[in-house]
Amino acid sequence: MSETLHMHYDTENEALVLTTPKGLRIVLSDKDQSICLKDLHHNTLTMNHEGIALHSPLKISINAGAELALKASGQVTINGAMVMIN
Repeated sequence: MSETLHMHYDTENEALVLTTPKGLRIVLSDKDQSICLKDLHHNTLTMNHEGIALHSPLKISINAGAELALKASGQVTINGAMVMIN
C-alpha cells in the first residue's frame, strides 16, 4: 500500500478529495455544497443541504460527561427494534 497522501481537485464534480494512505477520505464538494468524511469501517459523516447525517453499519454512541440536550423545532422520531428510555 502506498504511503502517499493523495489530494486532488475533481473538476467535473467540483470537489477537493483528500485520501490518506490507509483509505480515510474527506470530500469537500462545491457542486453539492457538502462535506463528507468516510473511514475504513463504512462510517460516514455528511454535512449538506439536508443537514448533518451520521451513518454506521454498527453502533453510534453519544456520550456527555455532564449534560446532553436534544432539541428540534419540528418532529422528533425514535425508531428501533427495542427503545429504552431511563
